[in-house]
Amino acid sequence: MIDLPPRGPSLETRPIPDKRFFNVCSFGPARSVNDLDLLVRPSDFSDDSESYIQWFERERHCIVGILSHIQTHQNDTSCSSGSDSTDPTWGYYVFVTSYTESAQELEAAIEVLVQLTLRNLRHLSPSLYSEEVSKRFKLDAIQNREALEDASEDRVREEFRAQLRGLGMREGDIMSRVTGSNHSSACILLDGCAISQLSCISLPLNEEENEIDNGVYVTMIDPKWDYPIQPYPNTVKGCATYLGEDECPAEYLSKLYIIMEGDMTKCEDKEADRQKGDYDM
Repeated sequence: MIDLPPRGPSLETRPIPDKRFFNVCSFGPARSVNDLDLLVRPSDFSDDSESYIQWFERERHCIVGILSHIQTHQNDTSCSSGSDSTDPTWGYYVFVTSYTESAQELEAAIEVLVQLTLRNLRHLSPSLYSEEVSKRFKLDAIQNREALEDASEDRVREEFRAQLRGLGMREGDIMSRVTGSNHSSACILLDGCAISQLSCISLPLNEEENEIDNGVYVTMIDPKWDYPIQPYPNTVKGCATYLGEDECPAEYLSKLYIIMEGDMTKCEDKEADRQKGDYDM
């Protein structure tokens, strides 16, 4: 039996309600997107079937994968309640846990996350698919000092679940690792250190330069994870047990979304590649 760290103590001293209705502040192109055409057909963009097949085989797990995931989730939830089921966007909730003076750079920090993601999408595929995926990207920032100041990973996880319940998601959908909604498969815990590091990043004007590697990571929280009696299968790497969180390079939020397909445990399979400096699909 592997000993796990205790739950965050604030869960006992400040219990979290079953449902939350946090106000959000959206960042990214999709903050103004209403109804988008979800039926993007790859054949519309190429008259050469042979070259299309070669291109599609190379790109289908990347940019097209995001569009496919959005469509699949909407098909699976078309009969369920909740605003998330008809949302044509993708991205993450950002739970802000720092409210010091340094956190005044929050807006700049999140805008850097947005721009890093958009640049990474264009780097993956400079195509109409990339433009479509970029239009649908947004980050929903949640600030609530009383609930989130210095919050632990455990508390952010529970607050995230409560927010999803408040949006009308059913418990079974929140905890299912088979499918995940466009914004509910993981969230970002943004603390003071990450805010300071991100806000100091200066993006080069020339996007043709080498892919940005700024060494800044953000903490991703898995809402589907809970303290197990025993470790989940395939989540013990050497002496490390998966604890429902991961550190993601700030510029790879789109890659993470593609890898996990609604299940953050899939990212653990990429950990060895990341340590070797290879974070490709």
